[in-house]
Amino acid sequence: MDWKIVVVSIILLLNAASTSSQSLAKPGCQEKCGDVNIPYPFGVGNNDSDCFRDSHFHLVCNTSYGHPVLLGSPRGNIPFRNISLEGQTTVHILIAMDCYNQSGRTYDGFQEIDITLAKQFSFSSTRTKFTAIGCDTKAYMSSSLLSGDSFASGCISFCTSDETLINGSCSGIGCCQTSIPNGLHTFNVSLSSFYNHTDSLGFNPCSYAFLADQDWFNFSSSDVRDLRSRLPVRYDGATVTPVVLDWVIPDDNCTYAIKNRTSYACGENTYCSDSSNPTGGYNCHCKQGYRGNPYLPQGCQGDDGDLS
Repeated sequence: MDWKIVVVSIILLLNAASTSSQSLAKPGCQEKCGDVNIPYPFGVGNNDSDCFRDSHFHLVCNTSYGHPVLLGSPRGNIPFRNISLEGQTTVHILIAMDCYNQSGRTYDGFQEIDITLAKQFSFSSTRTKFTAIGCDTKAYMSSSLLSGDSFASGCISFCTSDETLINGSCSGIGCCQTSIPNGLHTFNVSLSSFYNHTDSLGFNPCSYAFLADQDWFNFSSSDVRDLRSRLPVRYDGATVTPVVLDWVIPDDNCTYAIKNRTSYACGENTYCSDSSNPTGGYNCHCKQGYRGNPYLPQGCQGDDGDLS
């Protein structure tokens, strides 16, 4: 047996284990809230805590709902379900609903939704789409971009029978869908009906409008009957959808940020990339051959051990 090969293999395995178990939180800080990891620059703690980079990345682990819920941005009521160091996070946001019975509108849920993100976040234009579902449905979205420009879009969906619906198709029959622009910072949607669902009440009592991760949502003909039965609910029982947000270190781009080493967010063995958002910002990444958290001072560790 070649003992040199065995020793080298053991070293590689030990190094891989230590790298994979490396904490992504700041040392001494809370690493998880429930099943959600909290990587620095995000963190929880008191306002004067150094577990988060600054107030933009201050989250709250709320345990008053019977189970831990990670909340933030900016009113502290958006649940975070995942935070990626690649500059994206998955959150749950409310959907708009407009429901009717034979007596008229039931006022079940929110007919209008108004969400404003903290400035380091924007709705991901590559992962998120605006969707409206229903057979007597008019959805109008008006929003603002990080650049200060305004954006508006609408979605109209009709159908007179559930037999005309096509699974997976959002072309305007029971479901319509539209893309969102880069840098979308607010989400304002108003949902209404043309005829109070009079012609579709038997199979479609409600209209729905929402943003959602396009990889998560796929239209099913049963959605016009009861979409809520397959949607998640948040900590207070409200119906939500998973949405992907882009996040950055705000204000500066790489060229300016790196000049001030005191406030520069990237640690050792990293490189910086500018955000594509119109107002700038940047993200940090471990260099090739390193892995870990690039926002910690020594967060990026080598993939292979020193075998010399």
